[in-house]
Amino acid sequence: MAEVQPIVVEIWSDVVCPWCYIGKHRFERALAALTTHLAHVLGVPVPAEDPELAAEIPRWQALHDEVVEGDAQLQFYLRLLEQDYDRRAEEAIPSADDLGAQFEQFLRDHRNDD
Repeated sequence: MAEVQPIVVEIWSDVVCPWCYIGKHRFERALAALTTHLAHVLGVPVPAEDPELAAEIPRWQALHDEVVEGDAQLQFYLRLLEQDYDRRAEEAIPSADDLGAQFEQFLRDHRNDD
């Protein structure tokens, strides 16, 4: 059986950048969710550098919600950031027509006319 190599993720962040804040928050939640899911699917505990990561998610979410709840300007700003993120994500998703055209081009490029 091949040895499994760990995935190393380096994060460079700016403490005053709102995008960095959102990205860090989402990364931590995604990492904990992935670790929990892998442990469930594989039926074995998945080693993590910080085994308490999943337990911290509710606390992080509560702290985040508490700060945002008490500040209307921050709520507005976060809503704008989330809307901009959603818009950019939707723009990055190709339409069904685009996917079909790409697939047809792929088939043409890889046609074996022997």
